[in-house]
Amino acid sequence: MSEDEAKGRSERHFKILFRIGGPLLTVFRPDEPLCLGFDFALRTGRMFDEFEQKRKAIIGELREYTWGDLKSSFTEGGAPILDAAKAWLSKHRSEFLGKYERVSEWYLAPFTASDLADYDYWSKSAFLTLDEALFLSVGLQPQHKFIDRLGHRADNRDGGQQVVEFLTAKRELFRRELDPSEYDRRHKPKTILDWVNRVDLEVHPGFRRMLEKMIGRFEGRLNPSEPSAPQEEAGSRVDAREKVSMAKIIAAMAIREYGYNPSSKRSPIPREIEGIAAELGIDITHDTIRTYLQMGARYLPKDWKPNG
Repeated sequence: MSEDEAKGRSERHFKILFRIGGPLLTVFRPDEPLCLGFDFALRTGRMFDEFEQKRKAIIGELREYTWGDLKSSFTEGGAPILDAAKAWLSKHRSEFLGKYERVSEWYLAPFTASDLADYDYWSKSAFLTLDEALFLSVGLQPQHKFIDRLGHRADNRDGGQQVVEFLTAKRELFRRELDPSEYDRRHKPKTILDWVNRVDLEVHPGFRRMLEKMIGRFEGRLNPSEPSAPQEEAGSRVDAREKVSMAKIIAAMAIREYGYNPSSKRSPIPREIEGIAAELGIDITHDTIRTYLQMGARYLPKDWKPNG
């Protein structure tokens, strides 16, 4: 199999998988999972295992196609062309999505980019409210659809009630420490992090890094882990230059080949590249990919525009 064919197959497999199961089949197990309790960890662990098996089974069937037959059966975007391909894709899609149609929205969060905490955005905030701190602490983006669920206490979809109970109990811990008189106060990152460390509270690793970054900014220094000038990105000038050069190359390829837009705060491209890399056996997180894309994009001309 030539390199071009291998690349073409990988890309088409990914698009076909997405048409069958959407992000359920194209988002991989995160290195830093959401912290929503034991039941959530157990159930999502089983889901990721099942999705991995399904993904391998579908790719196994697609590998039975010759490269020519695959191209004549499915478009570059993964859409079926021939009747046989349409029936095959429809069958897989119905079987797969039908199995998870009653799954609680909580368990779909790991597969929904907009539901995951945007730590880079929140790290620029001067303070956090109690609910913002609560949801960011477990890895979720503070949204009304999540906050309102706690107010109603009930979630009738499969597995939802356990998560609601876990978050309700955790919110009470946050309230007793940060807002015991319920004044809806604004909480400084140092106050939150000091408490988290003092009581050894389990939080998402990204939340801890975010708080440390916020504290560093307020103290007038840059967090060492935050990408910035080349001399702060590596131990020597040579390493720094190489890192920046690689970032430029990655950003250029992502913009040209995948339509990456550096100005988009919730671009799906880092996760798409993560999925493609995983199919090739390369283990790299979308956060790392996003860091390099943003680093390389800094060197675009000031008047650069998408599709320009």
